[in-house]
Amino acid sequence: MKLSNTSQKFLEELAAQLKEMGFSPVILRNYEELPVEIGNDLDIFVPKEDLRASAVLLLKLVKEFGGKLGHVHERDYFHALWFRFEDEKKYWHVDLYPGALCWHGLPILSKERFLGQLVTEGPWSVPRPAHEAVLIFLIGILWGGALKSSYWKKIDLLLKNPSESLEFIDCLKDRFGEVGEGVGEKVFHRDLNDQDLMLLAKKLRRALKMKSLGRSPFISAIGWIKHWLGELRNYFVVPPGVVWIRSDLDEYESMEAIEKSVSGVRCFFGGVIVVSPTRINLFERIVEWLKVFKGLGQNRLVIKKGQVDQLDGVAVPKSWNCSIRMMDDIGKILQLKMGRDGYDQDA
Repeated sequence: MKLSNTSQKFLEELAAQLKEMGFSPVILRNYEELPVEIGNDLDIFVPKEDLRASAVLLLKLVKEFGGKLGHVHERDYFHALWFRFEDEKKYWHVDLYPGALCWHGLPILSKERFLGQLVTEGPWSVPRPAHEAVLIFLIGILWGGALKSSYWKKIDLLLKNPSESLEFIDCLKDRFGEVGEGVGEKVFHRDLNDQDLMLLAKKLRRALKMKSLGRSPFISAIGWIKHWLGELRNYFVVPPGVVWIRSDLDEYESMEAIEKSVSGVRCFFGGVIVVSPTRINLFERIVEWLKVFKGLGQNRLVIKKGQVDQLDGVAVPKSWNCSIRMMDDIGKILQLKMGRDGYDQDA
């Protein structure tokens, strides 16, 4: 995807301000044509402790550059923001990806090893070729049990140098033991079909758990528990469904006004929930949870008050169950219905 002039300046400013804040942003892939062109999105690794500040900065810059917010998707391991600027027609998104080096809270690549061997590309840092190949391979296999043909070609290109091939295998051995070393050898011989990859995914997941627990049982258990607590948090703190962030929501806004504002997209949802903007007691919170769980299998539109550091827009929580294309449509309709300054009136 080719980036507009505004998007290019936006990325340059984002890199500069992240560095000023003392962070070490790393473009994980699709950086070869930056800042002129990217892939489908831009994945930026930031340490988890820097995620909150990085996300606030990202939102602030989108607003300063006159961006139109599409929606936000948050999981325990990434924070994605869809937006576009006035001089471009398509929405694109940036993923802040603190969990790129982990699977379910367990490290798949040493953070120290990764950050200690970065390569400089303009204002950004990028992974060493072997480490980029490791992440492309493991993220595809561990999360999805498969790998696109284009990713295989990219891995081949990244591992052309023998030293990178050796580092690739050593990284797999370091986190997955002998299972990882054997998988690394199979990658080079390309002796793998789709069924083999599914079986390898199971073996790698099991080996990662055993190796991690054997090396640092307490730290590994804490990481695994934190991951799942983060994923489950959305079922209790933010009700499952599509969340519409409204900074102007207050306890006096009538349901009639809310119903009117969402009439254009009600057909997408099994129900509409308004989360009280005021602090509520435990009993009221439990009642909200029960309402949510009653319709857990349905898409829900949740209207909640935004925080000071958020832009109004559509946010997709961890428990979302509708497609990106559907979210784009919903986001555009909601923005059009709102009809306020700062929203995409051409949606």
